[in-house]
Amino acid sequence: MKNDFVQQHDTVTDLVVFDIEDYQRHPALVYLASLTSDNSRRMMTRHLNAIAYLLNAPENVLTQKTTGRPRKIDRTFLYVAWQNLRFEHMTLIKTRLLKDYSEATVNAMLSALRGVIRTAWKLGLLSAEDYHRAVDVNNAKVDALPSGRDVRPLEIKQLLDACNLQDTPTQKDIRDAAIIAILYATGLRRTECASLQLTDYEATSGKITITRGKGNKQRTVYIANKGKELVDLWLAVRGTHDGDFWHAIDRHGNMDTAKGITAQAIYNMLKAHAIQAGIQDFTPHDLRRTFAGNALDAGIDTVTVSKIMGHASPSTTARYDRRGERAKEKAAHKLDLPIG
Repeated sequence: MKNDFVQQHDTVTDLVVFDIEDYQRHPALVYLASLTSDNSRRMMTRHLNAIAYLLNAPENVLTQKTTGRPRKIDRTFLYVAWQNLRFEHMTLIKTRLLKDYSEATVNAMLSALRGVIRTAWKLGLLSAEDYHRAVDVNNAKVDALPSGRDVRPLEIKQLLDACNLQDTPTQKDIRDAAIIAILYATGLRRTECASLQLTDYEATSGKITITRGKGNKQRTVYIANKGKELVDLWLAVRGTHDGDFWHAIDRHGNMDTAKGITAQAIYNMLKAHAIQAGIQDFTPHDLRRTFAGNALDAGIDTVTVSKIMGHASPSTTARYDRRGERAKEKAAHKLDLPIG
């Protein structure tokens, strides 16, 4: 049965296919395979599936048996003839998506669409003229502030106190405190932090080389002061052997030097410490957001902060600038009602 969107727009019905002739030249599969990170592939797959459902593509969800909860793999995007997308389709899809998603999410979905159409063009499935016209759809205007909030200094102290550094910290306590220190003091993404190798850290200068940044870009950041002290404390526990910078530690306190940690493990650790510390409405990305605000507050220029954070454009970094908010708050305290 056609959904409302398909019923209202007959031009989208030619986008759905039921027989897939060549998986190796399927533009969506080739595009997803070209992405450099698992997180990007998962996110873009999710976006393409959402658009496929909007276009009334037949559902294709596989259930994969695992040791824990069965894993569902949605491949509905396979049944869209992405190479047939044209400017009018892109415009209609954008308008419809804006009814259900935020502007930022719609822009991410449009990015996935452009990536698939670009791949279809490279595969010779549509002409250069059709490609350029199709991708020439403006992003939705985003006026919202970045999601999340700033983490107050007291809350950072509470997170670190949850690591028992003042008592008799375990190897896991020291590791967790060092991870918090790096995320707070350098603005690294969790995936970047999790993928660090021992050779990526220069102990004398505190230089950290990110070799697996977003978009496979490399950059360097530095950690100093108390943050560096916590990182060096972890190194004293970890040892000088090559390999992953962070190691998995089981509930009995045993370190597995052959096993690193994942971005999800860092997420779970931070959430657990936040609950233990009684910190409300906290997400791990808030540490990155807080770094940006702190750096701009300290007078570091936007371009430098952008390079430290690995942003593609300083305009992205500028959205984290909270100095204007503080000026507005200060102005509010200068005004009062003429009573009393």
